[in-house]
Amino acid sequence: MLIAQRTHERHLYPGKWECGGGRVNDGEGFNDAVKRQIFEEFCIDVEPVDLLETYEIHVSGQKRIIAGLRFLCIAGDGVVRLNQREFTQYRWVTFPVPTDLDWIEGVKKILDIIGPQLLTRKAPDSQRGPTSLPFQAVN
Repeated sequence: MLIAQRTHERHLYPGKWECGGGRVNDGEGFNDAVKRQIFEEFCIDVEPVDLLETYEIHVSGQKRIIAGLRFLCIAGDGVVRLNQREFTQYRWVTFPVPTDLDWIEGVKKILDIIGPQLLTRKAPDSQRGPTSLPFQAVN
């Protein structure tokens, strides 16, 4: 799984670790938004294959709540190149996710819940299990 640390200049959650993502533009579907956003942040192509969960993002000091959707994606070939305005570093990690990182509140908890489920799933429309999916972990 690809994770990244937000720059300390970011307004929301400066210096925190996350999985990437962002807004849906007008006229854009969720899958297209995921592809665009991950490419803008990491310069890699992804293919969303499943919606894993919906969640709420409570913005500190504000009354608004942002709706969040977490997707399972398969990354294409390519080298990650960070958008340096948004992130300072990245890692490919496996489950369980690292405990020594300063995560955005709630992200690690959710990853700890969905991680074991992902490890036992089969790829959509496939007979391949998790051990046969193309994946390379780098810590």
